[in-house]
Amino acid sequence: MAVSFAGDYKTSIYLSKYTANLTPEKAINAPGVQLSVIRRHNESSFYKTISLLLDRAKILLNATNTLTPIQISDCAARIAKHYYYLKIDEILLVIQRAVDGYYGKDYNRIDGGVVMEWIRRYDVEERTPLVVASSTEPVEIEKKEKLTAEGLDDFYKKASTTKNPMPKPEPKRVSDDRQKQAEARARYLAEKRAGIVQDYSQPQNAE
Repeated sequence: MAVSFAGDYKTSIYLSKYTANLTPEKAINAPGVQLSVIRRHNESSFYKTISLLLDRAKILLNATNTLTPIQISDCAARIAKHYYYLKIDEILLVIQRAVDGYYGKDYNRIDGGVVMEWIRRYDVEERTPLVVASSTEPVEIEKKEKLTAEGLDDFYKKASTTKNPMPKPEPKRVSDDRQKQAEARARYLAEKRAGIVQDYSQPQNAE
């Protein structure tokens, strides 16, 4: 998703169509870089983009008690500090979720606290589980392949020494899987608190 747009009618229609097809998976894996990278290379572009997105939220929700220009700038700074690892597509998705009522009714009010709560809920309820699952997936695949190879070795050994060559399948190690998930989640949350979250969807280096 481009990091700048004019905000005219045609662009608005394009964004509406684009966000209608967005999912958390698509937003996380969208082409592009983290907000922190955009801010580092062009800070004015970063703040302009976030401001335009928040203006879009105001229009779509038709709220009368809404963000002032100063509040928009403050909200953009808070997003840059606390959610620097998100992408533009993820902010678009959060706004669309808010418009669709995912985060409850807005009661004709939008302010910095409301916007930050939208992002917090997206991050905790949707993004974190997906990132944790994707970070443990290679380990689980390797584990399954290893167990499969060990099972074949065991089968051939038993086939040569017994009349009943079919070994009983090993029980699934559910507790180990859950432990891996718990460890990955704890590591990811610790990285977020320390401010070193990596962009898991991109091979490039990002803050």
